[in-house]
Amino acid sequence: MKTITSLILLCLVSMASAAQTKDATTNDFGEEIKNADGATVIRTNANCAAGKTKLIASLKALDGVQEVKVNAKGIVSIKYSSDGTPYSGLLTTVAENGFSANNLKSNLASENPCRKG
Repeated sequence: MKTITSLILLCLVSMASAAQTKDATTNDFGEEIKNADGATVIRTNANCAAGKTKLIASLKALDGVQEVKVNAKGIVSIKYSSDGTPYSGLLTTVAENGFSANNLKSNLASENPCRKG
C-alpha cells in the first residue's frame, strides 16, 4: 500500500513540475498572460527583422498601446491599457499581420514577411 501511495505522489509531483515549466505565454484557458514587468506576452512566429518591425508598428498603432517589444524567439511583450484595446484586439492584430498568436494560427499567412517561399 505504501508503494502505491508513493507512486501516486510521485506522479502528482511530476505533473505539477511539468505544469510549472510550461511556456509562460500560454495557459489552458486562452487567458492573457503577463510577465514579471506587467507586460502582456504573446508567442508569435515573427522571426525576421521585417516581421518584427511590421508587428511592432501595427500593435503600437492600437489605442492604449504604450510599448511593444519582440524578442529573438518572436515573443511579443506589450504594455497597454485595456480601456483602449482589449486583449482580443491584440491577438486579432497579430493574426491580421500574418502571424500566429499563441496557439492561434493566422488565416493570412501571405501577410507575414517572414514566410519562406
